[in-house]
Amino acid sequence: MKLTLSARTLLALLSSIGLAPAADWPMPGANPARTSWSAEEVPGQLAPLWYRPLEPYISQNVHVVAAGGLVYVATARGLSAFRADDGEPAWVYPTALPLGHSPAIHDGVAYVAGFDRRLHALDAKTGRRLWTFDGAGAGYRTSPLVADGKVFLGNRDGVFYAIHSHGTAQAGKLAWQLQTGGPILYSAAYHDGKVFFASQDLHGYCLDARTGKQIWQTAKFNYTAGFHSIWPVIWAAKNMVVFCGNTPNYRGNSRPGARSVANNAGHYHDLERRAVYGEQNSGFIGETGNQPGDWPRVRPRWT
Repeated sequence: MKLTLSARTLLALLSSIGLAPAADWPMPGANPARTSWSAEEVPGQLAPLWYRPLEPYISQNVHVVAAGGLVYVATARGLSAFRADDGEPAWVYPTALPLGHSPAIHDGVAYVAGFDRRLHALDAKTGRRLWTFDGAGAGYRTSPLVADGKVFLGNRDGVFYAIHSHGTAQAGKLAWQLQTGGPILYSAAYHDGKVFFASQDLHGYCLDARTGKQIWQTAKFNYTAGFHSIWPVIWAAKNMVVFCGNTPNYRGNSRPGARSVANNAGHYHDLERRAVYGEQNSGFIGETGNQPGDWPRVRPRWT
C-alpha cells in the first residue's frame, strides 16, 4: 500500500525546512509535554520537494517524526528512515508484526514499539538494534516517551511500563510498572518529574516518573469511546494537563445527520468546549502576549 497523501506531503514539507537541529520534531507532539510547539516557522507558499511511496500499510495512528537530518515512519513491516534533504532511504528496521505507533528519537536512539510486544531501541543513524524489552503481556499502540533516564509507554495489557533508557546502567530493563483497569492506547506526556496518561478504564493518571508511585487519578471520564491514539497536553503556564478523549460519532438512538450532533447543553462537544474555553464565545483563545506559554496574536481566532 502506498504512503498516504497526508504523510507523503508532510515528508516533503519537512525536507523544505532543512531540518536544522532546532527544527527537529523528534516525537509526536514535538516534546515530552506534547505541546506540538516549535520556534521554527515555515512562511510563504509551500510545495512538495519529494515523496516516497511505501508498500507497507501505515496506521492512521502514525505521525511522521524528524531528527538529525532523518525522517522516520512506522509501518506494518517495521521502521523506515529517509534522508530529509532528498527523501533517499537511509535504512529499514524490519519487525515481524506491525508497529503500533510512532517512534521517539532521543540522544541518538530511536525507540519504537509494536504488536510484537516489544519495545525496540535502535541506533537512530543506522537502524542497528541496540536492545529490546519484551516483558509486556500484549502489543503496544502507544508512542514511547523518554525522560529522566527512562522510556515510558502504556500497553494493551493495561500496564504502564517504565524501562531504563539506553546509556543507563540498566538499559532495557524494567524500572517499574503500574496496572490499570483497561488497555492503554493513549501515549504519555511528561512534566516536572511526573508522567501523565489515560487508560481505557476511563481514568487519567499522574505518576512519579522516578518511582511509579501514583500521585493522583481522575474521576471516571464521561468518554464512552475512551482514549485512543493521541496523548495528554501539558499547559505548564496554567499548571494544567488536558486529556482529550474520543466521543461517539452519534448520540445513542439518533439518526445520523446534523441534528444528531447538535451543540446543545450536555452534549460531549459542548462540555469539552466549556471545560477549555469557559464562557468565551469569540476573540482570541486564552491570554495574548509574547511570553512563553501565552497564545501569540498571530494565531487564528476562535469563533
